[in-house]
Amino acid sequence: MKKINAIAVAMFMGIGAGGLTITSANAASVIHAASGLISPDKTVDFGIGLFSDSFPITNQFSEPISQDGVLFDQGYGYRSAFNFDSLRDGFIFNTGSNTEPGKIVFEKTVNDAVFSFRSNFTPGTLFTAKLNGVFVADFSGDTDESNIGGNFFGFTGISKFNEIEIDFITGTTVNLNYSIDNLQYNFSPVPIPAALPLFLGALAGLGGLGFMKRRKAAAA
Repeated sequence: MKKINAIAVAMFMGIGAGGLTITSANAASVIHAASGLISPDKTVDFGIGLFSDSFPITNQFSEPISQDGVLFDQGYGYRSAFNFDSLRDGFIFNTGSNTEPGKIVFEKTVNDAVFSFRSNFTPGTLFTAKLNGVFVADFSGDTDESNIGGNFFGFTGISKFNEIEIDFITGTTVNLNYSIDNLQYNFSPVPIPAALPLFLGALAGLGGLGFMKRRKAAAA
């Protein structure tokens, strides 16, 4: 698993740092980090001027051949700059009219995924990691632009998940705009089949047996 900045990690043990509420025991959250993963397998930075402002973003960052891209549910649009997030160029945003949870769907399972996130609403945002639609872990916290902490959020150390759902905490006020940039993720390791070591051991044994037979035959 790739390393992540130490300041970014709070273990899922009931209450996380920064007032985030955690409900999974086997993972860690990236909370208000100043930066994301170190040497991630994949980074999607959404470029500069790739699309016109408000262009709908769904499967433009899919990778049909390698299947290591990412999809977004309908409700996201492209933006070159935004008044509460002028430090970044090229990102996607959720339109304020869309009150359904946003979804980031990975084409391969991942065990780490973080992204830069800013909102202009309070009290905050709920992030949920899922595997094929089934709950894996979640946390919630203040993501308002006025928060002086770093703006990277996400999950790390989960064995596998392929979806992050982004929702509003009950009681959220103002409009529901938020932006996502610099999505970084690491793929889940491919497990070794349980029978493979036995198979390799058997091959090694057969090879050794053949060697002994040839050695005896040569001696005779």
